[in-house]
Amino acid sequence: MRKASHFFLFVTALFGAFGCGPRFKKMPDDFSVRVSWNNGSLPPEFRMEYVFTIGPGPQGQFEHIPGYAEEGDSDRWTQDLGISKSNLEYLYDYAIRKNLLRSKWNTGQQLIGGSDGRVVITAHGKEYQLPRLSALQGSDLATVKGAMAVFRAFVPPEVWDEMETRQEAFEAGFDK
Repeated sequence: MRKASHFFLFVTALFGAFGCGPRFKKMPDDFSVRVSWNNGSLPPEFRMEYVFTIGPGPQGQFEHIPGYAEEGDSDRWTQDLGISKSNLEYLYDYAIRKNLLRSKWNTGQQLIGGSDGRVVITAHGKEYQLPRLSALQGSDLATVKGAMAVFRAFVPPEVWDEMETRQEAFEAGFDK
């Protein structure tokens, strides 16, 4: 009986040391987050998309894409984002705490045509593509929506305001 309880304690200690908690403790140099969102299949004058990247390193970039603008189109707008190393480390810790660096998610059939968002996290030489919001279910949907809100908070309010102003101008000046 005593040997069994010692064995149980040993196994519990092993799981505590190696099986639980984050596998990675230190933020890797390649850590980055890429968030994209679009408002779905709409007439070109009302369609919009944004993409922002945070990292690798203390840097970021935001891009607003009105309509179905192609690469190099003059309606596209980009803005550099200032991200501190401590903010980047916070995001990495958040990704670990929320178990975002994984490949298995609770998904269903993806909806087509509506607004949609996506997150891609790069860390430790691997790309973790979180499923599109429209394909997620249950607690995984809540986890990814929460993560998107946290990531969005690192884009300054002035950038969001400028994007809205540019989108309104695009819609008002759209030639049908």
